[in-house]
Parts: sequence; structure tokens; C-alpha cells
Amino acid sequence: MDAPPVFPRIAIIGPGFKLLPGQAYPYKVLLRGQKNSKQDFTIEWKLLRGDYLEEINTLEPGPAANEVRLVLPDTGGHFRLYVYVSDKKGNVVTASKPIAVYQPGSD
Repeated sequence: MDAPPVFPRIAIIGPGFKLLPGQAYPYKVLLRGQKNSKQDFTIEWKLLRGDYLEEINTLEPGPAANEVRLVLPDTGGHFRLYVYVSDKKGNVVTASKPIAVYQPGSD
């Protein structure tokens, strides 16, 4: 019988204040508690508009596999950044972070 998969605890680290449209911000996923190296996991990022249905393709790879550069759309609104960490057997763990984009003059 196979042992259950052991996944790291994950958390998205990055700016948490109201962000400006059209600007780029760095984010990273922290992997904690895993016994294997980061190379044993695949990391995928997605940015979705507030209704969680429309994927926004403004993510650029960061300098490391666990990092991403988020270029925000030119319009304000609410978004959610997701990260998916999967192992070679297809098991997945995910985390998300709300992103509020400040539209100047909207206060």
C-alpha cells in the first residue's frame, strides 16, 4: 500500500496593500516542511479576475522557480493570485492571495 503524499505547507508572499494598475510586483511561494527539494515539485501560477472565471495572462517568470512577476492590468478591480504545487504523481496543493488594484480617482 502506498503511503499518502507528503506535501509542504505553502504560502504566497508579496505586497498586500492596494496596488497600482499597470505596475509590476514580485510574488513568491514559500514551501515549508517538505523533505524533498523544490525540484521535486512543479509550480504553476494563475491570476483570475474577482469573479474567478476570467484568467488574466499578465504573469512573467521570476528569477527562481518559486517566484513570479505580476504585471497588473491597466484597470482597477479585485483579482486573486493562485499557486498550484504538484508532485510527479499528480497530487496538488494550492494557495491563493487576494489582490486589490487601486484605480486612482476611485475613492
